[in-house]
Parts: sequence; C-alpha cells; structure tokens
Amino acid sequence: MKSRHRKRHGATKRARRRRDAAGSEAATPEAWPADDGIHMLLPGVPTPELLEELSRNFQEQLRRSPLWNELIEQYGQERAEQILQQCRAQLA
Repeated sequence: MKSRHRKRHGATKRARRRRDAAGSEAATPEAWPADDGIHMLLPGVPTPELLEELSRNFQEQLRRSPLWNELIEQYGQERAEQILQQCRAQLA
C-alpha cells in the first residue's frame, strides 16, 4: 500500500537555495562617499592585514588618478606624500 504522504525534499532544497542566495547578496561589499571619507561595508571583522592592504590599494589608485597631480601642484611633492599617508582604512 502506498503512503499518501510524500516527503518534500525539493521544497526544502529550494528554500535552502533561496536562503543561501539571500545571504550571499548581503555579503556583497558596498562603498559610498561621505564628508569624512569613503565608507565600506564588508562581511566579517577585517584583520589588520586586510586594513593595511585596503590602505595600500587606495593609495596606489590615488597616485594613478588625476587628483594626485592636483595635490602635487597645490601642496608640493613632500606635502602630497604626507596627505597620501593619511589615507588609511579604519574601523568605525
């Protein structure tokens, strides 16, 4: 005799896939400019190494941007370097 109740494996798998997909969307980094700098949301707690890497990457990108030449023209090479070193990733 056949059972009238079926296991609903497919529904559980679909629900799990939806839940996992929603979680992965929330883990997507977001960044936006603000008066006090650029803010970024990342999943988890960043390590000091990650903060250093983010700072280094930002500084390298700034050196390659048109803004870097403007900083040098306005403040001179030495002061522009000092300003660049102040561009650091920080926990808020």
